[in-house]
Amino acid sequence: MNLTVFEHDRQFVIEALRRGELDYLENVSEAAEANLFRHLLDRRVLERLAESYPSPREKQEVPVWFYLASQISLRLHGAPGYNAFPYVIRCGGLIEALGPEVGRKAVHPQTGDVSLGCTGFNDKNRYDRQTPCDQDFLRKFARDTDAQGLQAWFNREVPRCLRALKLFEAEGLFIGDASYLFVPDQEHYERSAVLLFDEHHHPVDPGAVDLRDQRYQWHRCYKIVSLIHVNRDLDFFLVVAACLVPGSQHECPLLYELVDGFVNAVGKGVMKVLILDRGLLDGPAMGRLKTEYHIDTVVPLKTNMDAYQDVMGLTRLKDFHWEPFVLPASTPLELPQREGSGHCSARTEAAAKAASPPGSIPSPAASPHANLAGPGPRRLQLGRLSRALNGGHQPRDQRPGRSPRLGAGDHRAPLECRADAHHLQAADRD
Repeated sequence: MNLTVFEHDRQFVIEALRRGELDYLENVSEAAEANLFRHLLDRRVLERLAESYPSPREKQEVPVWFYLASQISLRLHGAPGYNAFPYVIRCGGLIEALGPEVGRKAVHPQTGDVSLGCTGFNDKNRYDRQTPCDQDFLRKFARDTDAQGLQAWFNREVPRCLRALKLFEAEGLFIGDASYLFVPDQEHYERSAVLLFDEHHHPVDPGAVDLRDQRYQWHRCYKIVSLIHVNRDLDFFLVVAACLVPGSQHECPLLYELVDGFVNAVGKGVMKVLILDRGLLDGPAMGRLKTEYHIDTVVPLKTNMDAYQDVMGLTRLKDFHWEPFVLPASTPLELPQREGSGHCSARTEAAAKAASPPGSIPSPAASPHANLAGPGPRRLQLGRLSRALNGGHQPRDQRPGRSPRLGAGDHRAPLECRADAHHLQAADRD
């Protein structure tokens, strides 16, 4: 048995490239994407989310789970439109993860061109398929999906799936954020608003400033309100709820509606601390979160606020003294270990197709490189927050038309084994 083991050594690679020493080159993003989809397929995450997806189709020509996988692949590659789907499916790792039941890649021996042959999910095409589904199908499916139903599905089903995967840390830290999303000045952006912003992209009152000042510009925008789960080390972030509204709508009531929906979806005790900025300050709502859900809210104070004066008054008491604050040790996010090491019997392609119903998710293809890590628990890192606790996934001072990308981190730990799917279902019943 031949095994190939890779070691991550960035400096060694850079020095070797400078010397012109190049023995082998592999598209790392393709390998990482293939591993990600293997984990999603192995633990039946896509299948679980597809069961409750608000599909606009009564008859499923292409399974919903593949539509979700295609959307994830397009977002990972930063593709601006669906016309990039044929390119993404060739250079990405989705086909490699799905295996020969969905598509096969072949390299021409003389030209080196990569050709892709796919079986598809129906027998309507009379010509050879180069992609599992047409790019126009993805565009029409997304266009016909109800926006409000999609938003409600994400805010309900995604937190439940994350809870079943045991990805919520015990400390229960969450951040509430509201940010402006700038778009081109076109009226085709439905429900968008045109507001006046200063040079820092903060909204201002048109009646309170001189409109001839070039520092103030009109921009068409939306407002996105998000609920984000983090830990103290900011090793990852998970967007557990979000809503997109016109830029002129106030974010405060929307944020607390997201908190109510999150608690209804996963139950009490998951969210324990909610960190907000002063724009989301609402005394009655914060008190309700404490009395009904036992959620503590952390908000920065101003020196002219009564709460700040109360705290400073406590420091003048006779028995008051300062004590050093020590951060508690962060608990690693551990995944359930493999219970057994059984082996699956080999099956032919014909038998596999006969045993699987149309549109079912194929077994993920095995990785060409063996993972030699031990069977012990591993820590899952889903991304790194680019800003500290006083920021969200899009800062307010972001330049119009640009949006910072927060994606998954460079390293992802394997999600263990297919047997964890039973654990995922059992956890959701608890």
